[in-house]
Amino acid sequence: MLVALILRGVSFEFRGKLGNNRTWIKSFDIAMFVGSLLPPVLWGVAVANFMTGVNLDEKKNLVDGFLGLLSPFTILGGVMMLLLMLVHGAQFLALKTTGELRNAARATSALLFPFAAVVTLVFAIWALFKNRYIHYKLLCRTSSCVNSSSTICIIICLEFQRSRPRCFLEYFRDSSIFNSKCLCRYVPTCYYKQ
Repeated sequence: MLVALILRGVSFEFRGKLGNNRTWIKSFDIAMFVGSLLPPVLWGVAVANFMTGVNLDEKKNLVDGFLGLLSPFTILGGVMMLLLMLVHGAQFLALKTTGELRNAARATSALLFPFAAVVTLVFAIWALFKNRYIHYKLLCRTSSCVNSSSTICIIICLEFQRSRPRCFLEYFRDSSIFNSKCLCRYVPTCYYKQ
């Protein structure tokens, strides 16, 4: 992840250094793409591994190596994080730009959102049953039934407000969509810290 972030920063800095050299520019465009694509995927894999745990030996060293961190669940976590970051980035771009670029960002967000929502829902359901602590906290403790139900209702309301159909976008400001998405990610984090 660190190498990808360094590659991304270097590509921004050195892309235009040789003027109009197409090979130079294309190579740094590829470096920028790879450096921007890998971190969300690796963050998703890392979060999924934190949720399920990894195999450690007596000295607390990783047993399986890097490939042991990859499983269908963790890869789905990486894809989910990538799609969420793409939708979030497109909504931020729509918030900060005007004209054709804003329309293209809105169209990209509207196109990617259904895929992001389905992948996130599948990941959340899979995580609910894969992680015993989350399963216990949400489903088994009677004192948390009200908290978990209210949290889920808040998340659903925020997701609906954030993902209104395309025909309603002109009636609502882009900032409300962006802000509700941020809140939608913040509420569950606050709940699970308790």
